[in-house]
Amino acid sequence: MQTFQHELNEQTRIQREVYQVTTKNRKTRMQLFPELENNPKTFNPKAFSWQKVKEYLAAQVWQRRVSQHAIRIFNTQIYVGTQFKGMNLTITYDPIEEKLMLRTQDGRLIKTHDKKIVTEQEILEYAGMSMNVNKLTTVLDGTS
Repeated sequence: MQTFQHELNEQTRIQREVYQVTTKNRKTRMQLFPELENNPKTFNPKAFSWQKVKEYLAAQVWQRRVSQHAIRIFNTQIYVGTQFKGMNLTITYDPIEEKLMLRTQDGRLIKTHDKKIVTEQEILEYAGMSMNVNKLTTVLDGTS
């Protein structure tokens, strides 16, 4: 676990301090957002709201192109059929049914997928294992 945490910390440092955003004059995220260093928001597990997670996901729209017979989203391959090969699909999240909804560009529903993107428990466990738990900023904790 220590090795994992060390790697996580190193990747966070690289993303903030080393990686240069080409669309922002090659500045690092730390240069663009100095508040990342001392973010006053803290993750409070008691204030965590699964409903807010679902509302956030429901507000998102993703586009994917069908490969031979499937799309890939959230590290999951979803089979849609060879008749959709090469087509662009729109993916949304239904917060009531907790399913992904896959539609053609004209809005026709072709498939629903109910494999969980992430669970409430996974989010809380991830936040809990982070050494930076007091600095986690997220739309998920109800303080943003």
